[in-house]
Amino acid sequence: MALGLTGGLATGKSTAAEILASLGAEIIDADRIAHQVLEPEGEAYSDVVAYFGRTILTEDGKVDRKKLGRIVFSSPDRRQQLEKLTHPHILAEIERRLEEARESSRIVLEAPLLFETGLEKLVEETWVISARLEIQIARLKRRDGLDREEALRRINAQLSLKEKRKRADLVIENNSTKAELKEKVAKAWKDWLSRREEV
Repeated sequence: MALGLTGGLATGKSTAAEILASLGAEIIDADRIAHQVLEPEGEAYSDVVAYFGRTILTEDGKVDRKKLGRIVFSSPDRRQQLEKLTHPHILAEIERRLEEARESSRIVLEAPLLFETGLEKLVEETWVISARLEIQIARLKRRDGLDREEALRRINAQLSLKEKRKRADLVIENNSTKAELKEKVAKAWKDWLSRREEV
């Protein structure tokens, strides 16, 4: 009964998830789970440090996500290796949480790599938050301090928005204000809940 929420980098999927949470949705955040498996006590920590070396760690022994990001986004092979080390643990935890909540119609799985990792098979419907490329780049520059070249490299490292849009059950455009996005998301959520009641 879960809903899958995804999108491209800086399209506003996390903002959409926040809006859904304010409307009563229970969010399973794949990114947060990914952070947890990389914590010193996390399942993937030792394997990731063994592969990438201790130079990716901060002084207190935590994974420096910005440093690791620069490494993996500049090398498809290293990115694949990171995914190989982390994804099984992330997917197992997502499946566990979905199983725990399977009676609820208010579960939203927010996952940047929903389609890339096959997670769409675990949800009933998929929504993609989309934005124009120039808006994505501007947001990445403002949010993460990236230059245009690095922003494009990271955007292009993911499945294209065009392909995500093609696979989605619903596409929500986010090229304007947060208020407009909230209006669109609230309407879509209301429709989703009414369809669930009909089942």
